Amino acid sequence: MTAEGLRATFGAFADPATDTQSEETDAIVRVVVTREGHRRTYVFDRATGHIVARAEVDRTFESVSSLIASPEFADLRAMAATQQRMLTEIQAAPFLEPELSVTESTPDWSARYLGGD
Repeated sequence: MTAEGLRATFGAFADPATDTQSEETDAIVRVVVTREGHRRTYVFDRATGHIVARAEVDRTFESVSSLIASPEFADLRAMAATQQRMLTEIQAAPFLEPELSVTESTPDWSARYLGGD
């Protein structure tokens, strides 16, 4: 992965009006991004494809995709849990009844509702 590609990937998650910076060597790409008001550094290892989130305690991810899916970024597990909870609540709620029901016994429905013949 290139520095430009990583800058674009992480830039999508950066705080508005902040710059995403990067530098690269043959072995690594280092990206610095501001998220939630804090500067965060990520180091991508070209040889292994792993990426390290530098913090008080460094955390290594298997890939950029696994980092993006983690609680550090998108937190896909929490999003899925929220969707499941919301859908469970929606299924229990009554749906609105339709105002129009079209059957073969109402042949003039198109004329009344669609302006047809």
